[in-house]
Amino acid sequence: MMYKKISPFLTLFVSAIFGAILALFLQPEVISQISPYGMDSAYTYLYAPLKMLSSPISIETSNDMLNGIINTKGMSGMLNTIWLILCVVIFGGVIEAGGYIATVTEKMTKYIKHTTSLVASTIGTCIFCNMTLSDQYMSIIISGKMFAKAYREGGYEPRLLSRSIEDSATVTSVLIPWNTCGVVQSSVLGIPTLLYAPYCIFNIISPVFSIICAAIGYKIYKFGKPLYSKNNNRKTRQTYQ
Repeated sequence: MMYKKISPFLTLFVSAIFGAILALFLQPEVISQISPYGMDSAYTYLYAPLKMLSSPISIETSNDMLNGIINTKGMSGMLNTIWLILCVVIFGGVIEAGGYIATVTEKMTKYIKHTTSLVASTIGTCIFCNMTLSDQYMSIIISGKMFAKAYREGGYEPRLLSRSIEDSATVTSVLIPWNTCGVVQSSVLGIPTLLYAPYCIFNIISPVFSIICAAIGYKIYKFGKPLYSKNNNRKTRQTYQ
């Protein structure tokens, strides 16, 4: 399905359902721990997949590390993240409809004269949002809304905005102790954020390299310009219109 470039939503959904069905036949010892009805009951073949996909499950093995990996909370365990995303989207919609984003963006875009300043402004805003809003999702969505118009008016492909946000809001969130990502990572690793941060070389240099790429024009494309050209006997990708 990935090879055929089918919708990610449909691909993930079918993969989850297919995995649950396979487990019924290939892992009966696991299913017996999930279903209270037993493998001889027809209810097991309906109850177990629904339980695995939606609710917390507890499977005991002889390995404590393996127990921690396979004992999950299903879809219900993702509800806190979903609620957070919904709140972020609503908050972003409110400040956009109220004109707050446009006001701030207009002040910033006055000083944006070229690609480098545009990318640098995006990265700086994302890092600032990570530090002040304390959540990666809010930084991504709000920064995206702030600069989408500027990139569009400049004729840049949306991938440049996406890459700039990825190289800043996404990767730097774990470097901030009070950001939700930093809290989760430090809790899981048992190491304070400021202690592991100096070793996160990728997270530190990604924003820098993104600005350097913008300055030298590497992989910076605009609408209507070819992405790359080949010899006459090879294909040339279609330009964006």
